[in-house]
Amino acid sequence: MRLAHVIDPLAHRLLALRTVSGTQWTLRLLGAAALALALFAALGGAAVPGILTVVVTTAVAVSVLAQLLRPDSDLGLLGPAMIILSLLAHEDLSPLRAAAVGAALLGGHSAAALAATLPAHGVLERSAWTLAARSLLAVLALSGLGAAAVLALSGVQLGAWTVVPGVLAVIALFVAVLPPARSAPGGGGAPHP
Repeated sequence: MRLAHVIDPLAHRLLALRTVSGTQWTLRLLGAAALALALFAALGGAAVPGILTVVVTTAVAVSVLAQLLRPDSDLGLLGPAMIILSLLAHEDLSPLRAAAVGAALLGGHSAAALAATLPAHGVLERSAWTLAARSLLAVLALSGLGAAAVLALSGVQLGAWTVVPGVLAVIALFVAVLPPARSAPGGGGAPHP
């Protein structure tokens, strides 16, 4: 195997990164910085076991690298998921720390989502920023309502039966958010609009 077969594809991908606009890099770096802030808020200054810190930090680093190279990569979900799971290791998680982690994750996800949906090349016009800001306001409003509901219900003791509606709600959310599956070309399936 010649070395050129390994180096050429890597060089082409690195050259493609040079054509990414400054706005795209700003959004990608904001997402990475917010994810690092969420990691620090989740693990910093807490009595979290050492191996957990290493695993979560490694997962976040892989996630950030994947999102810097390709913002629409599904690997970008690994870091936030590991940060949320690391919160389970805290015996006395304060609502303030949980809110800080949640706000940082929301900011990072919003920046990464904008980077994934907006064009990677060229300069964005004012209309694109207006549309993105309107979408972000709706997300912030729903997040505020969700946080208020969680705080209101945090003192209520619910039975074990509440796990079932919770799991059904999460499944419904995933079904609502995930794009529909497309049939393969020539597969004989009905085309999606």
